[in-house]
Amino acid sequence: MRQVEAAEGFTRTYRTNDWVEIVVLSLVGIGFCVLVAVQSAGDWVLQRIFDHPWLLVFVPVVVLPGLLFYLVTLAISVVRAGLGQALRPLAWLLDRGNPGHPIRWFAFALFVIGFHFDLLAS
Repeated sequence: MRQVEAAEGFTRTYRTNDWVEIVVLSLVGIGFCVLVAVQSAGDWVLQRIFDHPWLLVFVPVVVLPGLLFYLVTLAISVVRAGLGQALRPLAWLLDRGNPGHPIRWFAFALFVIGFHFDLLAS
């Protein structure tokens, strides 16, 4: 936990768990390597399954919950990382002494440029 002094004596507390996204994305890379290894050894695995079909009982019991947990965790991590990166500039703009001031100047510039385009079109 990190505490930051905000305006007028208020203190904000931020959670700093940036390493979670790095670990999950590393697991994605490891999972991709395992997938490539399993696909290259696919004939061997299929032969073992055909020799011992009772091994298929373990697929819904062990593999599917693990895969579901992995996919849900990956999706949550990617959404959190993406939203965090997308909303950081907006938070920078709005968490100031004069919130949104650069946005007002940008809107004014769009108005002036749009006026000239409108005049040119008529």
